[in-house]
Amino acid sequence: MGIDPFLTGQAFDPQAVREMTLALQSVCNGLCVSTDDEETTRLVAEKIVELAGHSMRGATLHATAIKELEAHRAAGDRSPWQIACVHRRR
Repeated sequence: MGIDPFLTGQAFDPQAVREMTLALQSVCNGLCVSTDDEETTRLVAEKIVELAGHSMRGATLHATAIKELEAHRAAGDRSPWQIACVHRRR
């Protein structure tokens, strides 16, 4: 799945879009989120778009997205992405 459906009118150059798509795939894999899980994928994509809007790219984009999403779990956030990850790791 590409990041394009989640850009909501935001303009990024083609290289940034490619890097964000790769980050979406790798972050979803790292968090045990299936791209078939549309709601959770949307939450991950929104975080990636937010970070990319602050000029993050490549490995920094991936690492920061993982770190921030994992921080929600550590804080006890029971968001859909976290619940999906817990269930898949069992």
